[in-house]
Amino acid sequence: MLTFLREVRRKLISKNKVTSYLLYAIGEIFLVVIGILIAVSIDDWNQYQNERETEQKIVLEIKKDLETSRAELKEIIDFQIECIELTKVLYDQILNGSCDSVTVFAFMLGSHEKQFYPKTSGYEALKSEGLNIIINDTLRRAITDIYELGFPKVVKRGLFENNIDNPMQMTKVITERHFEFRGSDFTVPVNDSISYKQKFPVIANCSKFINDPQVISLAIQLLAARNEFIYYFGAVEKEIGRVIETIDKTYLND
Repeated sequence: MLTFLREVRRKLISKNKVTSYLLYAIGEIFLVVIGILIAVSIDDWNQYQNERETEQKIVLEIKKDLETSRAELKEIIDFQIECIELTKVLYDQILNGSCDSVTVFAFMLGSHEKQFYPKTSGYEALKSEGLNIIINDTLRRAITDIYELGFPKVVKRGLFENNIDNPMQMTKVITERHFEFRGSDFTVPVNDSISYKQKFPVIANCSKFINDPQVISLAIQLLAARNEFIYYFGAVEKEIGRVIETIDKTYLND
């Protein structure tokens, strides 16, 4: 009987040791798992913070680019408004049967367009990182819309670029037909990168000039073209303003 009891006691002690070892092992595994989860969470948090820093840096660069592009657009719009006023003067002169070589030539110079070059370094950086780095859906769509839809509308500068009746070509024809060039040479800017030299123009025959149907047609086409030009450029300029406002609300009011 005593031997039996001793055997039972030995087995219980052995069983308790196994149970203790199992509990210890489970505890160790639990601690390891918790440690891994904490490490992963910290890594995810660090990655999230790094992405937000990158996001803000890129978006603020885009904002700077947009501000520069917007200023350039405003300059081009102002230039077009001045050209419209010159075209109106020419139109009025034709209707009144008068000629003013200086005014008309200023109008001819104004027929040349100014090229628009949007600043895209920030947007290129965004595409390199991936568009989804911007977590604000509204802002992400606004930025992509301005660069993928808005800017392409105006970046080519000419509403008549692919038109056979290009007013810029018509201007050249009329100049060659009705103007004489005298005096010293001076530089005429065509656009931001191209210019040419010529002498000061004088209308050879006022009566022929104002009665040339192509002259009045050119004036009318340019008035329509420039008003449409201003409409599209103005719409994009306002769109830029809305994107900048959204950026400010998203990042500067945090």
